[in-house]
Amino acid sequence: MSDEAPKTDSKTLEKTSEQLTNEIERLDQVIATEPIIPGGSPNKRLRRKFKHDRHLIDSDYLPRKRKYESNNAIFGDRNSFSKTDPDATFMRMKEDAMQNGQLKPGYNLQIATQNQFALYYDINQRPADQRTLIPFLQSMDFQTTPIKYIVADAGYGSEQNYNYIENKLTAQALIPYGMFEKEQTRSYRRDASKIMNWNYDPIKDYYTDEHGIKFHFIREGHRKDKGGFVRNLRTYRALDYDDPEGYFYAHTPGGNLRQININPNWEHHKQQMRERLKDNDETKAIYALRKIEDEPFFGNLKANLKYLRTSVRGIEKVTTEAGIAIMAANLLKLTLKVNVIFRKSIVKKIIVVFRFNISLKTTIILFCVAYVPASPFISLINLQRRMVKDP
Repeated sequence: MSDEAPKTDSKTLEKTSEQLTNEIERLDQVIATEPIIPGGSPNKRLRRKFKHDRHLIDSDYLPRKRKYESNNAIFGDRNSFSKTDPDATFMRMKEDAMQNGQLKPGYNLQIATQNQFALYYDINQRPADQRTLIPFLQSMDFQTTPIKYIVADAGYGSEQNYNYIENKLTAQALIPYGMFEKEQTRSYRRDASKIMNWNYDPIKDYYTDEHGIKFHFIREGHRKDKGGFVRNLRTYRALDYDDPEGYFYAHTPGGNLRQININPNWEHHKQQMRERLKDNDETKAIYALRKIEDEPFFGNLKANLKYLRTSVRGIEKVTTEAGIAIMAANLLKLTLKVNVIFRKSIVKKIIVVFRFNISLKTTIILFCVAYVPASPFISLINLQRRMVKDP
C-alpha cells in the first residue's frame, strides 16, 4: 500500500473551499440561536478552524496550485521555460562570457542542406539534438523526393533515430553514436574490461570476460525512457564459481553475482555505423561532406549576416524570422555562384546590371516567400544546432 498522499488539483481545492463556506454559514445559523455556553462554544471553535482553513486555501494554496498548473501546461515535455518568452527553453550556449556554463533561454535551430543551401529548417524547443531529428524528418516530404542517406553528427545518434530512419524512411543513416570515436582508439580496443571486447558464443548464448568468467542469459526485459521509447534488453548473469579467484571476479563487492544488460538492436545499429563510417569508402566519403555542408552555412549565417540572436519572441515569430534569415543566406550564396559564372563568360557591365536586378528581387522574395516550400530535391541531409534567444 502506498504512503503517498493523493494529488490535489485546483478544482478539488475550489470544491473544498466551497464546502467550508457552506459549513461556516450553517454554523453561523446554529451559533445565532444557541445560548451562552460557559467555557466557550464548540461551534465557535469549529467555525474559527474552518475560517482559518478557508483563508489558507483562498489566499495561498489555490493561487499557488493554479500557478503550478499553468506552468506545467507551458512546460509540456520540457524541463524549463523563460518568463520573458514562455516558448523558449533554457539551454547551454557556446556563448559563455562568464565561463561557468550558465543557461540561457533559446531555441534549437535545425537545418537540412545540400551543396551549402538550406532546403529545410525547423525551430525546436528541446535542448538535446537526439529528440529533434524525428520531428524534423516528419516535416519533410520524402514521398515525392525519396532519399538514400541521412547524414548528421554524433549528437543525433540514438536507437530510436536509427529505427525511424531504417524502418520508416527506408534510408541509410550515416550518424555516429556518442562513443563511436572513442571506440576507435587503440586504448579502448585493447581494454579487456569493455563488453565490446569480450568473447561471445552465439550458439550457447553466453559472454566471457577477460578473467574467464562466463555470463549466461537469464531473462529479457524492457526499459522505457522519459520520451516514451522502449528498449528491449537481455540480461546475462555470471556463473557462481567455487574457487576463490573465480568467486572474486564473478561477484560484486556487495556479494551479488555480476550482471550485464545487452541491447541487441542497439548493438546491431552500432555495428552498422562502424561498417558504414569506418570500412565502407563510399559512405565514409559521404559522411565526410558534412564538415563542408552545414558548417559553412551556419558560419555564413552568423559571421556575414550577423544573425546571432533572435529579435522577436514566441516560437511562431522566431520560426518566421529564422526562415527569412535562412532565405537571405541562400540568396546570397546563389548570387555569389551566379556572379562567378557570369564573371567567366560575360562582360563586367552586364554583371553590374544583373547584380542590381538580383538585389531588387531579393527584397521582394524575402517578404513573399516566407512559407513557400523549399526545393523539391534533396539527397543529403545534414542537421545542426541551436540559435541563441535574447533573455
